[in-house]
Amino acid sequence: MAHVFISYKREDKPFVLELKQQLIDADFEVWIDENISPGRKWRDELDAKLRESFALALVVSPESMTSEYVTYEWIYALGARVEVMPIYLRSIEKFPYRLEDFQYVDFRTRYPWGLLFHQLRSVMRQEIPEAVKQAVTALDNPNANERKSAIESLAQTRHEEA
Repeated sequence: MAHVFISYKREDKPFVLELKQQLIDADFEVWIDENISPGRKWRDELDAKLRESFALALVVSPESMTSEYVTYEWIYALGARVEVMPIYLRSIEKFPYRLEDFQYVDFRTRYPWGLLFHQLRSVMRQEIPEAVKQAVTALDNPNANERKSAIESLAQTRHEEA
Protein backbone atom coordinates (compact mmCIF):
# COMPACT_ATOMS: atom_id res chain seq x y z
CA MET A 1 0.00 0.00 0.00
CA ALA A 2 1.22 3.52 -0.77
CA HIS A 3 1.92 5.87 2.08
CA VAL A 4 1.32 9.40 3.32
CA PHE A 5 4.49 11.50 3.04
CA ILE A 6 4.67 14.14 5.79
CA SER A 7 6.41 17.37 4.79
CA TYR A 8 7.31 19.66 7.68
CA LYS A 9 9.86 21.95 9.26
CA ARG A 10 11.77 20.83 12.37
CA GLU A 11 10.06 23.49 14.52
CA ASP A 12 6.81 21.57 14.03
CA LYS A 13 8.25 18.17 15.04
CA PRO A 14 6.12 17.71 18.21
CA PHE A 15 2.95 18.03 16.13
CA VAL A 16 4.42 15.91 13.33
CA LEU A 17 5.09 13.03 15.73
CA GLU A 18 1.47 13.22 16.92
CA LEU A 19 0.27 13.39 13.30
CA LYS A 20 2.38 10.37 12.40
CA GLN A 21 0.99 8.34 15.30
CA GLN A 22 -2.61 9.36 14.58
CA LEU A 23 -2.22 8.31 10.95
CA ILE A 24 -0.66 4.97 11.93
CA ASP A 25 -3.46 4.39 14.44
CA ALA A 26 -5.96 5.06 11.62
CA ASP A 27 -4.24 2.35 9.51
CA PHE A 28 -2.31 4.59 7.13
CA GLU A 29 1.28 3.88 6.21
CA VAL A 30 3.40 6.94 6.91
CA TRP A 31 6.80 8.14 5.79
CA ILE A 32 8.79 11.00 7.28
CA ASP A 33 12.41 11.93 6.76
CA GLU A 34 13.57 10.27 9.97
CA ASN A 35 13.17 6.95 8.12
CA ILE A 36 16.17 7.53 5.82
CA SER A 37 18.69 4.73 6.21
CA PRO A 38 22.32 5.59 6.98
CA GLY A 39 24.46 5.70 3.86
CA ARG A 40 21.55 6.60 1.58
CA LYS A 41 21.55 9.76 -0.50
CA TRP A 42 18.75 11.61 1.24
CA ARG A 43 17.63 13.64 -1.81
CA ASP A 44 17.24 10.45 -3.86
CA GLU A 45 15.36 8.85 -0.97
CA LEU A 46 13.00 11.85 -0.69
CA ASP A 47 12.26 11.78 -4.41
CA ALA A 48 11.56 8.04 -4.38
CA LYS A 49 9.33 8.25 -1.31
CA LEU A 50 7.44 11.20 -2.77
CA ARG A 51 6.77 9.27 -6.00
CA GLU A 52 5.60 6.23 -4.02
CA SER A 53 3.18 8.22 -1.85
CA PHE A 54 -0.51 8.71 -2.56
CA ALA A 55 -0.64 11.95 -0.56
CA LEU A 56 1.67 14.58 0.85
CA ALA A 57 0.55 15.91 4.23
CA LEU A 58 1.98 19.43 4.14
CA VAL A 59 2.27 20.88 7.65
CA VAL A 60 1.72 24.61 7.16
CA SER A 61 3.48 27.01 9.52
CA PRO A 62 5.50 30.21 9.06
CA GLU A 63 8.70 28.17 9.15
CA SER A 64 7.59 25.50 6.70
CA MET A 65 6.33 28.01 4.15
CA THR A 66 9.78 29.64 4.02
CA SER A 67 11.70 26.35 3.95
CA GLU A 68 13.56 25.55 0.75
CA TYR A 69 13.20 21.80 1.33
CA VAL A 70 9.51 21.85 2.24
CA THR A 71 8.85 23.93 -0.87
CA TYR A 72 10.80 21.43 -2.95
CA GLU A 73 8.72 18.56 -1.53
CA TRP A 74 5.30 20.04 -2.26
CA ILE A 75 6.35 21.24 -5.72
CA TYR A 76 7.82 17.81 -6.51
CA ALA A 77 4.59 16.19 -5.28
CA LEU A 78 2.50 18.42 -7.56
CA GLY A 79 4.70 17.49 -10.52
CA ALA A 80 4.45 13.79 -9.65
CA ARG A 81 0.64 14.08 -9.37
CA VAL A 82 0.68 13.23 -5.69
CA GLU A 83 -2.26 14.72 -3.80
CA VAL A 84 -1.10 17.66 -1.68
CA MET A 85 -3.12 18.08 1.50
CA PRO A 86 -2.20 21.21 3.47
CA ILE A 87 -2.58 20.86 7.23
CA TYR A 88 -2.85 24.41 8.52
CA LEU A 89 -1.06 24.23 11.87
CA ARG A 90 -0.06 27.86 12.54
CA SER A 91 -1.16 31.05 10.79
CA ILE A 92 0.86 32.44 7.94
CA GLU A 93 0.57 35.77 6.15
CA LYS A 94 -0.20 34.29 2.76
CA PHE A 95 -0.16 30.90 1.09
CA PRO A 96 2.34 30.49 -1.77
CA TYR A 97 0.74 31.15 -5.15
CA ARG A 98 0.60 27.46 -6.20
CA LEU A 99 -1.11 26.51 -2.92
CA GLU A 100 -3.67 29.33 -2.77
CA ASP A 101 -6.59 27.33 -4.15
CA PHE A 102 -5.92 24.18 -2.14
CA GLN A 103 -8.51 23.52 0.54
CA TYR A 104 -6.69 22.84 3.77
CA VAL A 105 -7.57 20.99 6.96
CA ASP A 106 -7.50 23.62 9.71
CA PHE A 107 -5.61 22.47 12.79
CA ARG A 108 -5.03 26.00 14.18
CA THR A 109 -7.73 25.89 16.85
CA ARG A 110 -8.74 22.22 17.01
CA TYR A 111 -7.48 18.91 15.70
CA PRO A 112 -10.05 17.58 13.18
CA TRP A 113 -8.52 14.12 12.84
CA GLY A 114 -11.72 12.58 11.46
CA LEU A 115 -11.88 15.08 8.61
CA LEU A 116 -8.22 14.49 7.75
CA PHE A 117 -8.66 10.70 7.74
CA HIS A 118 -11.81 10.97 5.61
CA GLN A 119 -10.02 13.14 3.04
CA LEU A 120 -7.00 10.82 2.89
CA ARG A 121 -9.21 7.75 2.46
CA SER A 122 -11.05 9.52 -0.34
CA VAL A 123 -7.73 10.26 -2.09
CA MET A 124 -6.50 6.70 -1.51
CA ARG A 125 -9.56 5.29 -3.31
CA GLN A 126 -8.68 7.43 -6.34
CA GLU A 127 -5.03 6.37 -6.36
CA ILE A 128 -3.43 6.03 -9.77
CA PRO A 129 -2.44 2.43 -10.63
CA GLU A 130 1.30 1.72 -10.42
CA ALA A 131 1.48 0.71 -14.09
CA VAL A 132 0.14 4.13 -15.11
CA LYS A 133 2.62 5.92 -12.82
CA GLN A 134 5.51 3.93 -14.30
CA ALA A 135 4.41 4.60 -17.87
CA VAL A 136 4.07 8.34 -17.20
CA THR A 137 7.53 8.39 -15.62
CA ALA A 138 8.94 6.54 -18.65
CA LEU A 139 7.79 9.38 -20.91
CA ASP A 140 10.82 11.33 -19.62
CA ASN A 141 13.23 8.50 -20.50
CA PRO A 142 15.93 9.56 -22.99
CA ASN A 143 15.56 6.19 -24.73
CA ALA A 144 13.07 6.58 -27.61
CA ASN A 145 12.02 2.91 -27.47
CA GLU A 146 11.18 3.26 -23.78
CA ARG A 147 9.08 6.37 -24.48
CA LYS A 148 7.29 4.62 -27.35
CA SER A 149 6.55 1.61 -25.13
CA ALA A 150 5.20 3.93 -22.43
CA ILE A 151 2.89 5.67 -24.92
CA GLU A 152 1.60 2.32 -26.18
CA SER A 153 1.01 1.16 -22.62
CA LEU A 154 -0.90 4.34 -21.74
CA ALA A 155 -3.00 4.05 -24.91
CA GLN A 156 -4.20 0.60 -23.79
CA THR A 157 -4.96 1.65 -20.22
CA ARG A 158 -8.51 2.49 -19.24
CA HIS A 159 -7.63 4.90 -16.45
CA GLU A 160 -8.42 8.62 -16.69
CA GLU A 161 -4.84 9.59 -15.79
CA ALA A 162 -3.54 7.66 -18.80
